[in-house]
Amino acid sequence: MIIEKTYMREIPSLIAALLLGVSWAAPASLRPFEVGDLFRLESFGAVAPSPDGKLVAFVRVRPKGSAKVQQRNFMNGMDRSDVWVYDAESHRSVRITDGERDGSGFFSPSWSPDGKRLALLSTRGERVGLWLWRRADGALSKASSATVQLERPVWTSNRHIVCAAPPEGEQPTWFNLDLKATFKAPEAWARARRGNEVTASELVSPPASQLADRPQGRMLKFDVLAGTVSVLAKGLFSGISASPDGRSLAAFELAEVLVPRADGSLPNRNPSMYRLIAMNEGERRIVVEFGEEEPIPPAIAWLADGTIAVRVARSSSRPDWIAVRPDGRRVNLTRTMSAAPSSVLPHPDGASLLAVENRQLWKIPASGAPTAVAGSGDVRIETIVFPECGAVVVRASLDGRRGLYAVDVNNGRLTALPAIGEESEPVAYIPATSTLLFTGPEKTGGIALRSVRASQSSSRLVAAANEFTDSIAAGSLQSFSYRSPGGSQLIGWLLLPPHFQPGIRYPTVVSAYPGLVYSAAVKPRTSIQNPSAYHPQLLAAKGYVVLFPSVPLPPGDGPAEPFAAIPEGVLPAVEEAVRMGIVDDGRVAAFGHSFGGYAALSLAAQTSRFKAIIAVSGFSNLLSLYGAIDPRYRYEAHARDRLIFMVFAESGQFRMGAPPWEDPLRYTRNSPISFVDRVSTPVMIVQGDQDYVPIQQGEEFFSALYRQRKPAIFVRYWGEGHIVESPANIKDVWKRIYEWLSRYLQPARHP
Repeated sequence: MIIEKTYMREIPSLIAALLLGVSWAAPASLRPFEVGDLFRLESFGAVAPSPDGKLVAFVRVRPKGSAKVQQRNFMNGMDRSDVWVYDAESHRSVRITDGERDGSGFFSPSWSPDGKRLALLSTRGERVGLWLWRRADGALSKASSATVQLERPVWTSNRHIVCAAPPEGEQPTWFNLDLKATFKAPEAWARARRGNEVTASELVSPPASQLADRPQGRMLKFDVLAGTVSVLAKGLFSGISASPDGRSLAAFELAEVLVPRADGSLPNRNPSMYRLIAMNEGERRIVVEFGEEEPIPPAIAWLADGTIAVRVARSSSRPDWIAVRPDGRRVNLTRTMSAAPSSVLPHPDGASLLAVENRQLWKIPASGAPTAVAGSGDVRIETIVFPECGAVVVRASLDGRRGLYAVDVNNGRLTALPAIGEESEPVAYIPATSTLLFTGPEKTGGIALRSVRASQSSSRLVAAANEFTDSIAAGSLQSFSYRSPGGSQLIGWLLLPPHFQPGIRYPTVVSAYPGLVYSAAVKPRTSIQNPSAYHPQLLAAKGYVVLFPSVPLPPGDGPAEPFAAIPEGVLPAVEEAVRMGIVDDGRVAAFGHSFGGYAALSLAAQTSRFKAIIAVSGFSNLLSLYGAIDPRYRYEAHARDRLIFMVFAESGQFRMGAPPWEDPLRYTRNSPISFVDRVSTPVMIVQGDQDYVPIQQGEEFFSALYRQRKPAIFVRYWGEGHIVESPANIKDVWKRIYEWLSRYLQPARHP
């Protein structure tokens, strides 16, 4: 194997210090991170170089404070984004959409094969539609009034685009997921008040067919020159992929919804059951019915002869890549590999695939055994970074130094790409000019999208955001090790306040999430560029240390005891941080959100170690949770199909291994509500009434505390989902969190 090193750049000393777990004191002139900063933060989304590499389309997400509608968490900011185009020759970036004008979003850029047009999705008009930008004159236009799904447009030629569409009159699920019930419930209540319409909604068990009464979506073909739209097929489609020549399409079609069997436990899987279909010249063909097998995205790869490869999970064995040949024959491509790779990409020869497994890059033929292409000895291949850029770029380690490399698959030669630092993220690669695009923190504050060629000594700025953060003092991370009661070596992290001073013991907030095990590489997300509503830096800014312990859960699929496992990961971490002289032994609180909220309530029920508990959107009663309907789907005709809490309980996060009537004691002893009489710590519970975790989980725990006259507060946010989204409510919840912690912990005392 030949290794070529063309360029390496030193990681900034500050980042290096953080990677080593070394704390640093922020300059006194910097101000603390504030709740209002969350609503000013921007970010970058998808990046798409043009086929000739001369232009780069990228998505810039506007601040949360500019959102037209706040409760669209699952859009990840795309509903408030714009698309920009960067000219690699003039080094100028130009915004080509105007979403800020009416609060709409433009996103998912996709170039035509000749690079003359750019397809986009937009939320303009409170619906998701297809738009087009013309390169020649910069004209932006709506392709059609049709609503489409939130998947990247697929070009099949320079003239045609294919998109999946939801049923007529509906929007994509993720667009209004946290809002649907708030729209439908008032309408139904108003009809009931008028008294002249029946408002009954019937759920039946067992169903004859889960899809019999469900509206169907469509697969649409857009002619961008004629301005017409045609329907290729009817059904609920996802994952549309075009063959290399653009003449054929493959997609997953919803075939049925999983109906639970009376015996055995529910598998930990999506309840949707799919079939793989192929389209060629308008002819639709079912390639394979998956049944209870589950395709895992990114799940479709084409070979030149029409063979389609998909990654499929089975309840009884590992996921593998299955090739479906034109004659319908199925072949397990990865059965001889020690582990199945998570992603593949077509080999340039068109007859095989490339994948990373066991620290090597493998060539996987449609028939025959896989062979190693690169990676042996001191070269360790970790993952394929850009599976769609036309070149093979991997993250690898050479002589213990991690970096990005371009791979020549014909001879296994690795060419080192510019080093960008551990906190930066590669987002695109242009093979024609050997140009790497990446996002990451700026030395002077904020974040940036940058480009760098292998032959250059420095990178070029494409776009910068959040420059205001250069005046903010952020807390720093420090790792530490400790042992569980069983003797296992664990890693925890401490987020230290910006002006941390050794020798002072600080009030501390423990943030635990069951199943999350930290390491030198796996760290808490603490960057102030992240607009998370429950940002840990907002605690550090008030003088609190934030402790992130590892909370391992037993491996395997068998029944588990998560309730008992939580203090085993948390309490030794607290004691070690106290021994280190950082944590004030008498001023420690616990905070958690979602499964972390379950951890907070579990700690409250098992130990008096903490002075205050804050549980946000947490689970308290596994028995009552089991049969609850997801509140977001309560007013849908197919609400029955959502098995989310049954799956959570039996084989998901809680892993009870059986329904409650088969093992009621396991459900009882893993429910914090069962031990609420032992709670001696003041508890704050926070929850939205549109949270998919039913608000009754919070109501039950609070009511039990109230019945016993124990100190507690239950903060309910009307209209909010699993995460508080409204800026007014985010400000309010932090005001309450600060007051709660101040009451029971008191802020840090500085000399």
